Amino acid sequence: MQPNRLGRVLGITTRLAAGKIREQAAKIGEPDAPGTGSSAGTNSGPTTGVRPGAGAARSVGAQAGTRAATTGPSAGATVADGGRRLLRGAGRFGSAMAKPLAHAGGILVLQVTGVFFGIFAAFFLSHAWQTGRATRWHDRHAEVYLGLGLLFVWFTVSSFWRAKRKQRG
Repeated sequence: MQPNRLGRVLGITTRLAAGKIREQAAKIGEPDAPGTGSSAGTNSGPTTGVRPGAGAARSVGAQAGTRAATTGPSAGATVADGGRRLLRGAGRFGSAMAKPLAHAGGILVLQVTGVFFGIFAAFFLSHAWQTGRATRWHDRHAEVYLGLGLLFVWFTVSSFWRAKRKQRG
């Protein structure tokens, strides 16, 4: 996807989501919500879904007394409840995305580590071979290089083996 197109799509999606959130907040703030302090006979009809700024909602607000009476502390609490639900959903989304990414990342780290161990193994084995041929294997450095080379070969093999095991399970 082109960068400009991606930004446009994300911007449009964000604006649409913000509009939906505003709609839901307006529905929550209507006097129909339980515990708003209005009497039972004031608004017994069903919620029409009209925004509070529209004519039908104004007449309902006028019947309840003032506009401040329609958005009491319980309306704010329900909006905060919606925010908590949004955060909880975002957390669930994050955990749902984090587990597969962490699994794939762990496998990738083991493979990259194996490659680096392989580079060190090649370095040590190469130097062991050069030092051994030059001194007819009478130098202790050749033995040290050979030992370190074999150790890093083991690290390389075990790292790729662990990555394969992690990928299966």
